[in-house]
Amino acid sequence: MSEIIEIQRTNKKFAAAEASFIAPLLRSITSKYVSQVEPILSQLELMPKNQEDKINTREEKANGLIREWHLKVKKLGGDPRGLWVVDLPGDNGKYRWRHGDPEGLFWIPAGSKVGNKMTLVEGSTTLN
Repeated sequence: MSEIIEIQRTNKKFAAAEASFIAPLLRSITSKYVSQVEPILSQLELMPKNQEDKINTREEKANGLIREWHLKVKKLGGDPRGLWVVDLPGDNGKYRWRHGDPEGLFWIPAGSKVGNKMTLVEGSTTLN
């Protein structure tokens, strides 16, 4: 596999090796945004409800950062499925990456529930 990542991939299915190659990029990009968004969300939780202007400003900032993250993930061919969760389409299923998940990348066969997942070891094409 080439060491060049195709930017703005659309409608392409990932092989296991490609998904494993992209996972560290997702981790790097996401970590950057998590470190910016999490403090804002923590501040919002502590703010009194009567500070609407400050709350709105912080919410807009957090939402803008999350939108930036979504765009970067999509340029890599990922599908943001929630806050810091990304699906990478594959043949007959999808690979799922979730920030902070110690097991890393998962394979979810098509038509199965999320609980029916197999760990994909990053840097390997082997499914466990």
